[in-house]
Amino acid sequence: MPIRQLMAAGSILLIFLLIVGCSREPITDKPTLKTVSSESEALLRANSLGFHDFRRSQWPPVIARLAPQAVYADRAGLHIKMSSWFVAEEGYFVPRIGFPTVETAATDPSYKSIGYGVFWYRIKG
Repeated sequence: MPIRQLMAAGSILLIFLLIVGCSREPITDKPTLKTVSSESEALLRANSLGFHDFRRSQWPPVIARLAPQAVYADRAGLHIKMSSWFVAEEGYFVPRIGFPTVETAATDPSYKSIGYGVFWYRIKG
């Protein structure tokens, strides 16, 4: 096999592994979801103004155990970013009280309810 074909095959394999390796599935156990919801609501109550990027030292214990890449609040709610790839992003989302969140896979971002007011979100970019 010529070197160019090997390099092309290797590049495709690397891209595939990065995409698969960066994608996560949301947790489903009820006690963890319930705690993520309450910890998220506490962070939102403490930071009611627009955008806020929380430092790791500010992450509550259960959210920290999820090992997110980042935790930030915006006007819509709290994002617990679990993975990202260029402009794409996915993770947990807890909306602010009174902020309507519609479960939909056809929008960008998309939201899927996973329980206790916690959603799995995906931003395709």
